[in-house]
Amino acid sequence: MTRVECELGQDAFRSWCDSVDWKPIVIVDDVPEWVFSMRIKSWVEVRRGLEFSNRDGDVGYRATFDADTQTAYAVYSGG
Repeated sequence: MTRVECELGQDAFRSWCDSVDWKPIVIVDDVPEWVFSMRIKSWVEVRRGLEFSNRDGDVGYRATFDADTQTAYAVYSGG
């Protein structure tokens, strides 16, 4: 598994998604996403932002953008 965590703005996250043909959806407050932060070595609850997943079981990509912290989290698993 490969993980990437970086600070960037929402426009940059959307551009990144567009460049690899990912179609992110809006994260709504009542259905948060949970992502693992390598920086703080703990799970983070994302209540506002964007997320994308094309995973089929354990294989594929997942990316989450946290609008509150301007942080993107991406995970690739080759299975």
